[in-house]
Parts: sequence; C-alpha cells; structure tokens
Amino acid sequence: ATGQSGSWRGDLIMLATTVLYVAYNFAVRGVSRRCTPLAFITSSMAPAVLVRLVVVVATGTPLLTIDPSADVWGAILLIGVVGGAGSYGLYLVAIRLTTPTRVAIAVTASPLAAILCGAAVLGEPIGLATIAGFAGVAAGVLLVNLPRRRTG
Repeated sequence: ATGQSGSWRGDLIMLATTVLYVAYNFAVRGVSRRCTPLAFITSSMAPAVLVRLVVVVATGTPLLTIDPSADVWGAILLIGVVGGAGSYGLYLVAIRLTTPTRVAIAVTASPLAAILCGAAVLGEPIGLATIAGFAGVAAGVLLVNLPRRRTG
C-alpha cells in the first residue's frame, strides 16, 4: 500500500521467483548428488549465460553497460565469486547434507541478513513492521528446524 504505483508487479515477480526456487530445490537434489558442487555450478551457469546472450542478441541491448574501471570490475568479480559461485556452492553442499525443504527454509534467512546489512551499511531505517517481519521469518526458520516427535 505504501509502495510506488505498480510496485505490485515486482512483488508478483518475487512470489513467482520463490515458487520456482522451491521447485528447483526439489528438482536439483538428485542431480546435484551425482556431481561435485563445482561441476554442478559450471553446468548450471552455462545455460544461464547462453540464455542471456540470446536475449542480448534478440533485443539488441548491449551485453555490458558499465563503467570499465578497475573498481567496477573488482565489484563484479566479488559479487560473482562470493555472492554467486560461493553462496551457490554452499547451497549445493547443504542440499546434499539435509532435506530440500530445510535448505529452502534456511535460505529465507537471507532477508534477515539483508535487513541487518541494509541498516548497518546503508543506514536504512528499521521500523516496527520490519522488526515484526524479521521475527516472523526467524520464527518460521526455527519452527521448521525443530526436531519432530514421533507419534504412536
């Protein structure tokens, strides 16, 4: 209600992304167990690059529209290696060691990290709604990971 006009489309895209991510968690588990994390990352990222190239060619948009300075390339490498390959590699190790459901739930902790980093690094305000959302996500992650009691 307080977002920009038409921001619901972004929310809808994020909801669709979440649904696709959950489906991916279940689909990837069997395949990822037969490969090393590095081989799996490489084989799954290559099609993404090809799709991006097809979009670039089809739409005529430039592949890179960035400042070619060393700082920008350093940031791109850091994001790609740590944020991309590093986090994806850890995700693949996690999905091999536990259930896809637990991995999907644990990954929802990323908004918690985003809230804290946004406040610490960017000075973004943390209001009551943010604290309530933070508590809800944290409680969900904890509840899903509680040991289950067997009945009868």
